[in-house]
Amino acid sequence: MAANNLLNDVPEIKREGDVIAQCGLREKLYASSGSNHRACNLLRQQRFLTNIVARLQSSPSEVVSEIQAMRAVLTREGGMMIQVVGNIVRLALQGLHPLIPLIDAFPPAVDRGDKQVRVRQPGQVRLAQQLHSTAVASPPGVASVVAMGALESCFLYAAARGLPSFQHEHTAPMLVATELLTCIEGPMWNVIRGAGLAYSFTMYGDADEGLCYFSLSRSPAVGRAYVEAGSLIASFASGETPITAMALENSKASVMSSIVSRESTVGQCGMQSLMNALRRSGPAHNARLLSSVASVSQEQVMYVIQKYLLALFSPQSANVFITTSPAKFDEVVRTPTSLPLTLLLPLLLSANVFIITTSPALLKRNFFASSKIPLLDIIYVHRGRGRWASGGA
Repeated sequence: MAANNLLNDVPEIKREGDVIAQCGLREKLYASSGSNHRACNLLRQQRFLTNIVARLQSSPSEVVSEIQAMRAVLTREGGMMIQVVGNIVRLALQGLHPLIPLIDAFPPAVDRGDKQVRVRQPGQVRLAQQLHSTAVASPPGVASVVAMGALESCFLYAAARGLPSFQHEHTAPMLVATELLTCIEGPMWNVIRGAGLAYSFTMYGDADEGLCYFSLSRSPAVGRAYVEAGSLIASFASGETPITAMALENSKASVMSSIVSRESTVGQCGMQSLMNALRRSGPAHNARLLSSVASVSQEQVMYVIQKYLLALFSPQSANVFITTSPAKFDEVVRTPTSLPLTLLLPLLLSANVFIITTSPALLKRNFFASSKIPLLDIIYVHRGRGRWASGGA
């Protein structure tokens, strides 16, 4: 029943353009083995769940054995963490050791059949960035696009290399830089939302994945919006658009408020403590981050924009995935301000798929395509039936 319920949800989720764009991008970013981002990707869930349902009918004992094996892996020694949240100082003043209940419930060695399980500190948690595919280090310089009949607008996700750790020296400048650029009625808001190029957008860094992300949602002109956003970032990186002292201070204040709100309740404080343990960032991580944010300078923000954020708009460093409606497809690829990439490839879904290709000579060159470099051939594929149509952009 659980497998059937999950399987019934897949068709509805596959109609969401932002979900497919994000899943398609992560399919490119992560290796085929060992990564949860890829193993649990929506793009392969339908086939996996269909197979599970069929096997439950033909050989249920095998499926149950696999589930039990998975449970054993999840509950193996050193694989689980227990967190205690409470007023530890008050307990100590009352002469109560906060760990005594845990010691009584989980002695150093617990008998489990013929094996003793020892309670110990959890091992180092593996970060998602350790499972990147070669596309992260060497992007193909092309964008992937899928036309989906359920959409009326376009969605875009782009990723490039970002901060390598949670304690990196550029963590605070990254937070301030992305806030400065994407705040309400800020620079990117005026260029994208104010001009009607997209309903929403995001830009952020993820230390677990070691990546920076940029996204556009519900865009009527995703190619133009992407180019305009890249031009804006380039103008800040070159110093053509200055970072004012007021904008910098407002951004720092907004980031600091967001950090403080992470620990507004007891439950949130406990969750932050758990995350600090998993990240090995130590206690009072947020307090140190607040201090770092308060001291961020204009030069640090400029450096982050130049080193990390500008890479989101270069084919040498960014991976891009777009979902669009069939009606918007020609507009996306033929407009002079369309995506500055030389090739669009499809993700094979049970939907209409459009492929754009350029000449082999152009594909060997890794640079922005412009209106001076026409698209040579367009293939329209509708559920396996293809036809050729030639023409330039």
